[in-house]
Amino acid sequence: WRAVNFAPHETTEVDVAFEPSPSGTLVTVVHRGWASIRGDHPVRHGEDVPAFIRTMGLFWGGLLASLRVHAEHER
Repeated sequence: WRAVNFAPHETTEVDVAFEPSPSGTLVTVVHRGWASIRGDHPVRHGEDVPAFIRTMGLFWGGLLASLRVHAEHER
């Protein structure tokens, strides 16, 4: 995964797993590699590590919520 303001050598990695569950499909997202992105990088918006991780969690949570709404609409 790369933000638009990443330099060519800057990347992170996103793993997505899909598992059946009694209520449907469990989707797990793991986004790693932030330790290699400098602390003052603009992508972090000046947030300290805990705040930035929370922001990224909210970002992915919002995307997955949209995916759920779309999937339920398509049924």
